[in-house]
Amino acid sequence: MRDFVVMTDSCCDLPKEYIYGNNIPFAMLPFSYNDKEYLDDLGQSLSQKQFFDDLRDGALPNTSQANSESFYNIFKPAAKRGQDIIYVGVSSGLSGTYNSANIGKIAILEEFPSAIIYIIDVLTASLGQGLMVRKAVEMKNADCYEEAVRLKEEILAKVSVKEVLIHYIGPVVGRFSGPGALAVFFIGESRQHHVIDI
Repeated sequence: MRDFVVMTDSCCDLPKEYIYGNNIPFAMLPFSYNDKEYLDDLGQSLSQKQFFDDLRDGALPNTSQANSESFYNIFKPAAKRGQDIIYVGVSSGLSGTYNSANIGKIAILEEFPSAIIYIIDVLTASLGQGLMVRKAVEMKNADCYEEAVRLKEEILAKVSVKEVLIHYIGPVVGRFSGPGALAVFFIGESRQHHVIDI
């Protein structure tokens, strides 16, 4: 079984306690407002309470994608140790961060040609992305490397997405109802309803 590291970015919206408790390296997406620039470090340099207080007071934040250098920097330690990398990232349809991750991967492969880096575009963000990160961590902790890699193909095979319409967590009505059901609605070639068992 090959050793691997699960990585993500700050769009996953997982609590910092979970990220740090599971040693998950993450790319910090930049944002700015009120003439100040920040990196989304999960509320460490700017508390989430302060951020939302500022929004209520009229602040209008601008966001940007993580750059390729940030990916090079988070990929390099694992590549140096000979660990494979599974990066579970924000949707390429929502952010250019996916492209930055691929550029960072190319730079790492120039320096470490035998490195194995899987960049998974989960076709969503926020809670959906966080659930995929948690699933990858569960598989890592269960020594299921092949299963974690297969997750990428499973997501792509099950969901053809142009944009995310809504994420809904809660009681699901109909034949897929039950505890722990996740309903996700997408706009693709036609409006589709998918239930993904994760």
